[in-house]
Amino acid sequence: MARVVFQGKAENTDAATLSEFLASKPFVKPGAIVECGGEVVVAGAGADVPLFDGAEINVYNVVSGG
Repeated sequence: MARVVFQGKAENTDAATLSEFLASKPFVKPGAIVECGGEVVVAGAGADVPLFDGAEINVYNVVSGG
């Protein structure tokens, strides 16, 4: 189990990877920009990013419109 900070709030997770963790978050859209531990990844590309205690995770969904 890891204790992470997601969108500024601490929480515990059993997820081993960033992708596993994000799968439990319904508002994370495909193609979202994710920052994990200071590194920026596309949500779908986070499969191999391991989670660690204290990881700070922020999600930015890209929207367009007029």
